[in-house]
Amino acid sequence: MHKITLPMLKMAALIGPIVLTGLVAALGSYMSQRAIRDGYYDRLVLGVKPPRWLFGVMWTIIYIAFVYAWVRLFAHSWDVSLVVVIPVLSIFLNLLWVYLFFGVGTWASPLQAKLVYRQGRATALPTILALLLTVLYLAVVLYRFKEWYAFAGMVVYIGWLLFATYLNATARER
Repeated sequence: MHKITLPMLKMAALIGPIVLTGLVAALGSYMSQRAIRDGYYDRLVLGVKPPRWLFGVMWTIIYIAFVYAWVRLFAHSWDVSLVVVIPVLSIFLNLLWVYLFFGVGTWASPLQAKLVYRQGRATALPTILALLLTVLYLAVVLYRFKEWYAFAGMVVYIGWLLFATYLNATARER
């Protein structure tokens, strides 16, 4: 029987966040790109409509910052609820929001898509608010641990989530 050693745990603490966040990023990118390709983004009427390329740039920065913050949590604690449950919940809510806002209607028929997207956006709003709470919690924890770079990354994430919440709340289709 193999014994789990500290170096093995440290390696898992590094590889786990990278792999899970990378998987979520790939799935989220697939869903949002499919919605854009199907014309959903073009049909959306938003108070502010950022250029499409900005989403890819921002999410790349945010995912890198999230992985860094997650890995830095392991430097301060091995409390499973803090270093596993909260970040996994956060990344799951992130993927769920992308699915509800962008992905849910891409598998519907053209006649059903408008209704399905409207229902998805309505469900996406409480989801992104829950995501915002988990990221705020992580930011507070990182601040208390004096992890300034990780904290700054979460501040960027929070700013983007506030902007995404505004877009989600004001979005409607033509």
